[in-house]
Amino acid sequence: MSVYASLFIDYENVYYHLTNKYADIPELNDYVIDLLMNLNAYLEKEYGLLTIISNAYADYERIKATPQQSLFLSGVETVYVMGTDHKNAADMRLCIDAMDVLAKRPEIDTFVVFAGDRDYIPLIQHLKKQAKKVFAVGFESSFSGDLLTNVGQSNFIDALKLFAPERLRKLEESASRQKDYEKAEAERDAERTKALKEKVSKETSVKKRAAEPPEDGHWFNIVNPDLNDEERTCLQFIITEYGRHHEIWLGPLLDSLPQALPTLADYQRKRVISDLEHKGAFCIEKRIGTPHDYAVAILNYNHPVVREMC
Repeated sequence: MSVYASLFIDYENVYYHLTNKYADIPELNDYVIDLLMNLNAYLEKEYGLLTIISNAYADYERIKATPQQSLFLSGVETVYVMGTDHKNAADMRLCIDAMDVLAKRPEIDTFVVFAGDRDYIPLIQHLKKQAKKVFAVGFESSFSGDLLTNVGQSNFIDALKLFAPERLRKLEESASRQKDYEKAEAERDAERTKALKEKVSKETSVKKRAAEPPEDGHWFNIVNPDLNDEERTCLQFIITEYGRHHEIWLGPLLDSLPQALPTLADYQRKRVISDLEHKGAFCIEKRIGTPHDYAVAILNYNHPVVREMC
């Protein structure tokens, strides 16, 4: 028989850790969703825990690619907290809600806290005093040693190990590509500024640097024509619906994908998009916008499957 559990996620803590460790790639929120789904599966498989409450706390206005819809469709309730420059308000709201569950839901025996800083020590200590089982989830490289002492090594779950190896490799490759792109952009901006100040046009003579993108100006992964049925269906839909556009806004594209892949869940459809990018069918790039930045998908017309479908 499953034991009921509640999961409290400091979403800002998770998101910004991955941003700092890897890069602020457009699809980073999709990887966080994967992480949460894998965590629920791990808790059920290893400990027989059925998570009946899942809350994610953040000032979502500060997160560029807002994940509320994806979290909702994955069974996670988003709790908006107004952040400040001095203190992450998610800590306080998370603790208040955990205490509320402790008082009102006696059938919940296990509390899972996905966070990594020492501010959660009083909460962990109080839950343990009430004879509740407590697990802490976080990233070992940045997890508070004091918090680990209080929760116990056996009750700590390293979030990074919840990623499937292939998925983690894709995250690392996407982050590396994003950093190379940003470095190349900064170098090009510096060159343009220098050329403007010197009033010398060197557009046709500047030697290409190794960090620059290819001639078409976009970063495509190494082409892999081995697409499965779901990837082919998705790609055909994109080409049919949006192929005439040079840049395809990622938000509207994701909203329309249920037409092409109705049997898949939201996070699974996003994984198909991620896999297609990984196989070089298109690339995803960030654009500066008002009031928020946005992401676009750019088809790789040199990809053999794209040429075949066009």
